[in-house]
Amino acid sequence: MILYPPNWERIKAVLNPKEEWQPIFCYGAEIYNPFNVKITPDREVHEKVHSKQQGKNPEEWWNRYLQDKSFRLEEEVAAYGTQLVFAQKYVRGKLLDWARDKMAESLSEHYNLNITFNEARCKIKNSAGQINVPK
Repeated sequence: MILYPPNWERIKAVLNPKEEWQPIFCYGAEIYNPFNVKITPDREVHEKVHSKQQGKNPEEWWNRYLQDKSFRLEEEVAAYGTQLVFAQKYVRGKLLDWARDKMAESLSEHYNLNITFNEARCKIKNSAGQINVPK
């Protein structure tokens, strides 16, 4: 189902999302899917991190996220780190390398952050390494 977050116009103005990127957005506890893409379990985990980050005031979080690139980078690195930890539970080898690279590609290209692919990859890997996973 195609759904747009309540702040869709502001998101478009700052991030200029494209269908080929397959973006989805979390506003509070709700995941919005403006391009009707398949939401994989790892991406759902990513969006749940944003839901927790937003707490009880998603509008305030989104305002800061769209205005402050440093904040946006921090929030995305945490979400991608968690997404990578989730992926590591289910995939290995070349498929995991591919997933990690897709995350880094997305972070470096789709958030208007002016970071390189290698910087994004390093930040995601470091974030994942700081997440405690119950055994």
